[in-house]
Amino acid sequence: MEEGSKIVSPSAVIGADNRTKVSNINVTPHQQTVYLESIYFNTNNELKVFRCSGAFFENNLRRAKVLTAAHCMHKGNHEYNPDNPNEDYVRGYALGIAIFKGMRNGIYDDYTSATAIKIPSEYVNSRGIASDIGVITMQDNLSAGAGTLDLESAASRTVRVGGYPKKAGSADNLLDQYQMTGRASLNNGMLTYTIDTSGGQSGTPVLDVNTHKIIGVHSSGSPSKNYAAALNSINILFIKQ
Repeated sequence: MEEGSKIVSPSAVIGADNRTKVSNINVTPHQQTVYLESIYFNTNNELKVFRCSGAFFENNLRRAKVLTAAHCMHKGNHEYNPDNPNEDYVRGYALGIAIFKGMRNGIYDDYTSATAIKIPSEYVNSRGIASDIGVITMQDNLSAGAGTLDLESAASRTVRVGGYPKKAGSADNLLDQYQMTGRASLNNGMLTYTIDTSGGQSGTPVLDVNTHKIIGVHSSGSPSKNYAAALNSINILFIKQ
């Protein structure tokens, strides 16, 4: 696979794991970062749960929604290999999505469910990293008391990547926020960085380290770098409509 053209793997720790646990998630931007669970049927018609991260933002009608990665809500048929079946393999749209606010130490403050999702048609057709974005409409306004994060077109800059990773050797296993900062470079609709990530951080916001504005959505990784869909004026319009 050509590097960066499609989703390579869920994510990657590059060298030593330099992520740190967030000590206080009740401040911006951590209180706007959420933990997601998406439910699918696998090829044996068994329910499977996939975990991701996301963030509260406000659309053009001033309604709070969740920004995450498209692959957290839709799995592509072309990824299935009939010669190597996997019981965790799922395809199509998620049957349901739960959104958890204030998750720490395995305990959450509140939760709600998705009533609608929106992903770009380009992603369904190509599975490209540059279009790996999606929007969740919530049944309840879970952002109340936490607020929302602003969106901004991406540029090469220092960023923060957080979310809820499956962290090796961690007993809490996806149920605490971790973060790391580093330099991100913009190229061909993607942000690339050597910030460490792992499963569960898909969909987490890539944030300008100073303003906390969302400039990308973490998508995937490879042994040498990790990738995000970069925000621009076109996909910001799609997200906020």
